[in-house]
Amino acid sequence: MLLSPERRAWPSSSKWTTKQQALAAVNEGPSFLSGLSLPHARSQVAHRSLPCPDTLPPVPTLGEGRGSSRSRAPEASTRCSMQQTPWRQPGVLRRSYSAAALLLLLATQGAQAAKVALQSKLRYAMETDSAQMSASALFANLSSLALSSSLSIGQNATQASDSLNKMESLLLSLGRQPTTDRNMVETATMIGRILEDSMKATIRTQLALQQKSLETAVGTINACASHLKYDEAKVLREQLPALAAAHQQCRKEEGIRAQFVEECEQSLAEHKTSHATARVDCDAVVDYPTGGRGLCNNRVGSVADHYRNLHTFWDEYLKWYDGNMTICNALQAKVESTTANCSNLSVAHDAQRRKCNAQQAQLDTTSCGFVTNAENGCAAYSRCYDQTLASFITLNSTVAEEERTLRQEWRAVLRIECLLKALLSDNKNAAIDRCIGRVHSLDEISVDYSPVPRPLNETYPHDTLCKNLTEYVPVTEAYAKRWYEGLPSSAQEESRIVRFCPSKSGGRHHQAQAMQHACKGKVVVPTRSQVSFSSSSVPQPGPGLDAETSWAPAQARAGEFLTVDLGGEVRVGGTYVQGGSLERRCLDSWVTTYMIQYSVNGSYSSLPEALRGSHDCSAKVGTRFDVPLQARFLRFVMESWHGHGSMRVGVLVCRRVEPDGPVRLRALTPEYRRDRLLKAGRGVAMVMEKKDWETIERVLAAKEAELLQQEGSSLEDSHVSGYRYVPTTKVVDKQSWETFAVPHIRPTCGSENWHHKDVLFEIGEGIAYITLNRPEANNALNETTSQALQDATCELHMRRDIRIVVLRAEGSMFCAGGDPKHFFDALAMSERDDRKAAIGFMKFLFWFQSLPQFTVGLAQGSAMGSGIGLLCACDMVLATSAARFTCSEVKLGFCPAALAPFVTRKVGPAFAKRLLCMAENISAEQAKRMGLISDVVEEESEFSDYMKDICEKVTLCAPTAAGRAKRLAQNVSLQPLTRKLLEYTGGELADIRIGEEAIKGMVAVQARVKPYWAETPIKPLY
Repeated sequence: MLLSPERRAWPSSSKWTTKQQALAAVNEGPSFLSGLSLPHARSQVAHRSLPCPDTLPPVPTLGEGRGSSRSRAPEASTRCSMQQTPWRQPGVLRRSYSAAALLLLLATQGAQAAKVALQSKLRYAMETDSAQMSASALFANLSSLALSSSLSIGQNATQASDSLNKMESLLLSLGRQPTTDRNMVETATMIGRILEDSMKATIRTQLALQQKSLETAVGTINACASHLKYDEAKVLREQLPALAAAHQQCRKEEGIRAQFVEECEQSLAEHKTSHATARVDCDAVVDYPTGGRGLCNNRVGSVADHYRNLHTFWDEYLKWYDGNMTICNALQAKVESTTANCSNLSVAHDAQRRKCNAQQAQLDTTSCGFVTNAENGCAAYSRCYDQTLASFITLNSTVAEEERTLRQEWRAVLRIECLLKALLSDNKNAAIDRCIGRVHSLDEISVDYSPVPRPLNETYPHDTLCKNLTEYVPVTEAYAKRWYEGLPSSAQEESRIVRFCPSKSGGRHHQAQAMQHACKGKVVVPTRSQVSFSSSSVPQPGPGLDAETSWAPAQARAGEFLTVDLGGEVRVGGTYVQGGSLERRCLDSWVTTYMIQYSVNGSYSSLPEALRGSHDCSAKVGTRFDVPLQARFLRFVMESWHGHGSMRVGVLVCRRVEPDGPVRLRALTPEYRRDRLLKAGRGVAMVMEKKDWETIERVLAAKEAELLQQEGSSLEDSHVSGYRYVPTTKVVDKQSWETFAVPHIRPTCGSENWHHKDVLFEIGEGIAYITLNRPEANNALNETTSQALQDATCELHMRRDIRIVVLRAEGSMFCAGGDPKHFFDALAMSERDDRKAAIGFMKFLFWFQSLPQFTVGLAQGSAMGSGIGLLCACDMVLATSAARFTCSEVKLGFCPAALAPFVTRKVGPAFAKRLLCMAENISAEQAKRMGLISDVVEEESEFSDYMKDICEKVTLCAPTAAGRAKRLAQNVSLQPLTRKLLEYTGGELADIRIGEEAIKGMVAVQARVKPYWAETPIKPLY
């Protein structure tokens, strides 16, 4: 045996599992071969005395990377006996090393027969005489190149091409050798196996991979069809014919009832005409007949004849009277019965129309849901198709280049196979010439290129989702033609609002006759010189309730606004809106909901909720504010609309400024009071005849006192002290839901131009952070921080894109309460200013607590006094275990009056007394048991995990519904279960369930998709 099992066994196929591992073993070169036990070889050459060569030929090292090729010379040994072995002779070294490399390569593929053949080749190589060294060296190089080619094909195109070209050149050189010995045959056979089992197999594998990558790319493009969600939208579309049929049938019944009403009204008109005609005779009967008066005054004949004539006259007159009255009464009864019948028919018709309108709303909403799903799906599909198509085109170019390389390598392999066979033929030269001139077929190495997939909206049938959607869009001619065509002329469809679906934001609806009288004033109709527009071009300018034209934006989109300049700072008690008109004709366009933003100096604040606008083009809808706004500029911001969105506006400006508390007013002169009463229409003309001005003055004074008392003011007899104003309505008479939160002071900046240093204001994706940044003062609150908190809160009331507000602090303490310097400043204030400043922080807490967003307080440290008030105004509070909480005002001689309502509302009266009256210093765990905080963490770093969880939960909640739910929870807290409470909560439910979010939420449920608000996640900044 060549290898002695007891000394060193040849590596099995399990040792090298990859080409790279086999290549690493091959690169050991002679160091590996020198470890082999070759006793037979040593005995054959022991008697020879060969000189030690000074240099050895380089040994090729393969597999060092794509396109790399190195040469390495074996290290010379100091002992010449080691260098005089047959392994160190040049021809034997090259030949046996290459054969070993071939054997290692085949060992990785489990070719046991090749191993045995190559072992025989090794033995034969050692016994070959010097005459054959040239051919053997060429075959040795050929074997090395075969190994290099087999490893580089599919990995390094340059190296593979170079190796294959060299193999072809060596084969042509071998063709010039005169003899063909057994060793050549065996080596050629081994190389042939490498070509078939390794090179060709690798090329086929690479070709299959390229083909599979193309098929995968096509599959990826086709997978974009999942974005269409065809089946989900199809469910909605298939509901439409049944809904349309039910609506058609309902309208037919409505038309029948409308015809009954019309016929009844015609009959009623005829009866009224007949009754009016007969009534002339009936009215004539009532008057004393002229003939009877003449008959009485002019007696003819005897008394008996006279009485007989009178009896005959009145007997005939009574018959005529009875006949006429019978006719009149019958006609009157017929008119009354017909009127009642028409009223019943009209009630039935109205009920039927409401029923049909509800069915039409269901039809329109379902069709809207289908169109919305289809549009969203088509947009998502288009984005996916464009991206995957670009990748597919790039991949096609790459595969085409790889295909060209593989075809070149395949052609080289076929030529080498042909030359190998030619070497073993009897007539080598002729066979080699045939190989050189032969054209090899490369059809086997071809990639099947799939055509570029066309978008599905081009290949689907004509009724696909991405085409012909116009007839599914409500309030379009195509939609009306398909779904409303054939309706009776007396039972036409109801006009719908806002593009596809009804869109109604939240907000209380005040009819003009049921408004609360926050102030008495007059409606100011803005002229064109008083307004500015948000859009560049206004097709219908000139706003005004009494104008013939109206304002409309250039593009109907949410956020467009009309700004009204009132000329100076005034008290605004309410607003009026009306639909658009043009040249005295009603347009099918109006604003259904709008927001009010107000400002004195250009920095705008916003009312916390949307106001209800018009429901048709002619009705005037007004809203009175519970608390009048102090403003010069007023913005009407469109939220939802019908048609294009157009409106005329009016502003209710208060007649006088109502004081906040008891204040003294100057005494009015008699002339002023006289003019005021005369203008008020309080009839004083009855006393003007006496010319007694003292009497007139007393009458005027009594009338004025009556008027002042109605307005809540009283007048002392002496007039020296002036008027004293006392509110006629107590604060406790206001329900919680009737009170609007308004800012205490005006904002000075926003997030875009934020200039405060003591408070940081950061805006993220759906989340905002307010950070107290006075760590050197333990984040104590002063006038600067209060202004900054107010500015941030004012902007958050206007931001509909923010859904979570986080209140946090820098430093070791959350908030140390009020700054002590602020208390000393209060000593220098007047009583009025002191009261105003004292209630200011309480107003801010109410303003912050009324934010529509979900607020989270993060107490990384202790909180005192006003700091606890900030946490109580948050919806949820997290604190570290080391935090402490105390209200220490009573220890300093103060009363925590501003905190009391919020602390009591948060923890209840019993725990509030412990905090406020005892100034107890409690731990975070105690605060959690009281309800002051929601949860406790060990380290501040754990806040981020909590915020991620909160953001994920809030993302799934509808923003407007969540804000309304928050306000509902605040308003009903601690309220007794009364009729007013039930009416309020029921009204909230009735209002919110017809809103845009509720409608789209139900559409998403039916379509089994996420609603639009859940598609954009909220991402915390920390």
